[in-house]
Amino acid sequence: MSRIYDFFLDIKNNPMDYVGRSSNSDFEKQVINQLEMFGYCETDFNELGNSYRTYWRELIESDDGIIENITRFKQSYIAQPFGTQSYPDILILDNKTVLCLELKSSKGTKPVWNSGLPKANGLYVFGSYVKKDITFFRGCDILNDEDRKRLSGFFENAMKNAESFNQEYMLNQEFGFGVYARKMYQNQQTYNPKAIINFFQNHRRYDLERQVLEYCKRLEHSD
Repeated sequence: MSRIYDFFLDIKNNPMDYVGRSSNSDFEKQVINQLEMFGYCETDFNELGNSYRTYWRELIESDDGIIENITRFKQSYIAQPFGTQSYPDILILDNKTVLCLELKSSKGTKPVWNSGLPKANGLYVFGSYVKKDITFFRGCDILNDEDRKRLSGFFENAMKNAESFNQEYMLNQEFGFGVYARKMYQNQQTYNPKAIINFFQNHRRYDLERQVLEYCKRLEHSD
């Protein structure tokens, strides 16, 4: 039986079990420890078969939503399944579903996204040891498909423009100077003063957490 609902409910009810330590570097370890308390055991692609690595990665990167767990591994997890710099941080093999768990930690009140937008199929856990708080949400609930396409499309055009500029003006630049469009996303109020940039104290927090719990409850009932 799926225990993923109980895991997220525990985050909500016992936040200090996850952010009670003194360093953000302990965050992933603490989350994994708690996940194991709910019966999830570590595995890897050597046990599952490397064909699943390629298959699942393609599905995850395409934001295809729910991924069916057709393996014999139930209530298992893989830490850093595609490498330390790749999404997700933890792949959860629930009874019938493969879930993507991404962990974010910060000294402040908002996650750092760098070059990666929140994935629609992702379950995000964001914690701060400084603020002593933790919350969770689905990627699809904080960024809709239309805005995701607009944000991604901006950098696609910017990279094309950079290439055109370099080809036109920089081919003979003696020291190799050129322009590079660096992809970077952040939550800010520069253009929308009412934008939510404090993920711990905002009017949407309860609703975002509720949507995760309801989603997990549906998984539990599908067993």
